[in-house]
Amino acid sequence: MAIDLGTPPAAPPTSAPAATRTRTPGWRDPRLWVGVVVVAGSVLLGARVVGAADDTVTVWAAAEELPAGAPLRPDDLVAARVRFADEADLAAYLPTSQELPADAVLGRSVGAGELVPGAALGAGGDSDLLQLAVAVEPEQLAGAVAAGSRVNVYLVARGGGDRGHDSGEPVL
Repeated sequence: MAIDLGTPPAAPPTSAPAATRTRTPGWRDPRLWVGVVVVAGSVLLGARVVGAADDTVTVWAAAEELPAGAPLRPDDLVAARVRFADEADLAAYLPTSQELPADAVLGRSVGAGELVPGAALGAGGDSDLLQLAVAVEPEQLAGAVAAGSRVNVYLVARGGGDRGHDSGEPVL
């Protein structure tokens, strides 16, 4: 039993017709210049959007650990760019746009890399910080104690007869 599949297809043409152009593309083609303008505009618009999104400010940070009572000098500070969530937070720190007070003294210690808070500053003579020299034998100090270290000092009466503290409890 034979099935008729119809007539065989016609043979494909041996050569395709040549494509014709109305003109050759060149530097004066307006599509090229429209493309250049679109790309340049996109780059400029992107740069403006990214620049407007940068809401960081520059404030002072401690270059190294600064002890309480130390005078604050410009070479003790480095500029740090930070972003605050609230504008009120910026008021708590020293911006680089303001000049440092000439007689600024730290009322508390500031760690290395820490932003310098405005509340930590005081004038040279109006600090509530009491500095008191206490003579201690070097072998009685811990190895970690150095100049500017914060320590707790307790006074214990010896033998106590003249002060009425013969129990040996700390006197504060």
